[in-house]
Amino acid sequence: MEKASENLDFEKAVILRERIKSLNIIQSSQRINEANLIEADVIAGYKESGKACIQVFFYRSKQNWGNQSFFPKHDPDENLSNIINSFVAQFYENKSVPSSIILSEEIKEKVLIEKTLSLKEKKTGYYIYS
Repeated sequence: MEKASENLDFEKAVILRERIKSLNIIQSSQRINEANLIEADVIAGYKESGKACIQVFFYRSKQNWGNQSFFPKHDPDENLSNIINSFVAQFYENKSVPSSIILSEEIKEKVLIEKTLSLKEKKTGYYIYS
């Protein structure tokens, strides 16, 4: 973040700052700790100036397998909760689903997405936490 700021790349510095802030929030949550992250995806989003960034952190076998950034296209006036809702619904169309998905925002279609993921994987017990 500091390097981006020194290079006058303020947009990148803001994105990095917000990623750090999201990570700190996730790490300090009382409901979530490393012992819980046996098999989970942690999805955090940030929106500013009509653009959104979504970070997905992958935990498998209690290990962080890295993360990936996404910049979904959306209506500039759309709220972050709806963007994440749409993202989650589309993200797992062609990917295997972990037993837990942890989101930075509450989503409207949580129950519907949980049921859809359970049917897709032919398993029960998929949970989305916000």
